[in-house]
Amino acid sequence: MNLLPVSLGEIKISRKNDEVLVCYGLGSCIAVCLYDKVNRIGGMFHCVLPASNGRRDDPKYADIGVKVLLEKMFEAGAYRTTMTAKIAGGACVLKLSTMDFDIGSKNIKAVIGHLQDNCIAISGKEVGGSISRTVKLSVSTGAVSVKSAFGREIELC
Repeated sequence: MNLLPVSLGEIKISRKNDEVLVCYGLGSCIAVCLYDKVNRIGGMFHCVLPASNGRRDDPKYADIGVKVLLEKMFEAGAYRTTMTAKIAGGACVLKLSTMDFDIGSKNIKAVIGHLQDNCIAISGKEVGGSISRTVKLSVSTGAVSVKSAFGREIELC
């Protein structure tokens, strides 16, 4: 098994059965995992912020990153009709009573909206809360596992 880390704002695509795409220590960020089950193509986007607000060509934002992830999946041979999404992350890691720093919930809403706008079904999610997560996408099977900071690991269905 070859782990392929996906860093802040990065997008990676793979067709290699021995590769596992991984986002480590997601707090308010979201791992957007796309998988084409017929062509066995996996893609992951490490979403940092919800909206680019006019900034161009910076995939760390949900609006740009989801679009680029889809384009790269299509370029690799994936089809919209055989692709599903799984998402994880979006924790509220900074709580202040006087200010709204819940970037996690804004990221969740933005990512879900952009996937829906592009007719990509979300088949599993582990979002929100206040605990960081590590997310892995197995290219050979499309399985997505999520491990919380306290050691609990689940597979998204």
